[in-house]
Amino acid sequence: ECYKIGMQIGNSEWAMIGIAHYIGLGFWAGTSLCSLEQDYSIYFPQMVALKRHDVKIGTLSCWQTVHNLMGLSENTIDLTGTVMDEEELLRNPANYNALSLGIFRVMRVAICTYFSEFTIGAERAIEVGRNTFLQTFTASALGMFETFVHCICFYATARITKKGRYVRLAKKGHGKIRSWVKKGNVNSLHHLKLLNAELSFLKGRKETAFDFYHQAIIEAAQSEFVPDAALASERFAVSLLECTKGSTGDEDARSHMEQAIKYYSSWGAKKKVEVLKKDYCSLLNPNVAG
Repeated sequence: ECYKIGMQIGNSEWAMIGIAHYIGLGFWAGTSLCSLEQDYSIYFPQMVALKRHDVKIGTLSCWQTVHNLMGLSENTIDLTGTVMDEEELLRNPANYNALSLGIFRVMRVAICTYFSEFTIGAERAIEVGRNTFLQTFTASALGMFETFVHCICFYATARITKKGRYVRLAKKGHGKIRSWVKKGNVNSLHHLKLLNAELSFLKGRKETAFDFYHQAIIEAAQSEFVPDAALASERFAVSLLECTKGSTGDEDARSHMEQAIKYYSSWGAKKKVEVLKKDYCSLLNPNVAG
C-alpha cells in the first residue's frame, strides 16, 4: 500500500522504501524464494531508474541471499554472485547509509544460519557489536529477526567450541526475545521455543530440549514460518544424532532431517537441500553402502 500510494502521489522515496521493506519482511516471514526472486526482478530496476540508492544496497543483500539459497550463485555464505559483490561494500562501508549497511549485516549472519555455518555467523555477529539493526532501527521486525539469527549462531557455536563467551552473548538476545513474547509478540514465539531448546541441550537437559524443538516446529509450521520450521527440524535432527549416533535412535533423526528437507524444498532453498543431502547422505540413505 505504501508503494502504491507513493507512486500515485509521486513520492518515489517512500514508494521504494515501502516495497523494499515489504519484500524484505517477506523473506523473514517465509515467503517462497521463487516469489521473492520475481518481486526483486520487477522492483529493483525501478529503484535503479528512480535513483533510490538509499534502498538499493539493502535490497541487493536480500536478493543475493535468495540467490544463494536457491542455488543461483556459486557461493553459499558470501553475498557475492549474481547481483552483488560484498567485497566492494566491505572495502568502503562509509559509502553506504545506515539502512543499507544494517540490512547487509543482518543477511550476512542469516545466510550463515541457514547454511549451518554457525561459527562464521557468530563471528560476523560479534563484528557488528552494538551497531545492530535493532539498535539503529528500534521496534523493527528485521531487528527481531536479526536478534534470533545471532542467538542461534551463538548457541550453536557454544555447543561446538564449549566456550562460555558464546553462551553469554546468546542469553542476552534470548532474554530480549523472551520479553517480546511476554509482551504479546506471537511472531517471536517459535523463535523463543527454538532458543529454549538450544539452551536446554547445552545444559544437558536433553528431553526438555527435544520437547522445545517439537514445540518450535509446530509453532513455526502453524504460523507458516516455513524456513524456521525447517531450521528447527534440522537442529532437532542434529541434536538427536549427537545423542544417539550408532543406535536405533537414528530413525528419529532421519525423520526430522527428512522433515527439514521437505520444509526447505517447499521454501525453494534448492542449494540448502543439496547440502543437507550431501552432508547427511548416510543418515538419509542407511541401506546404501558407503
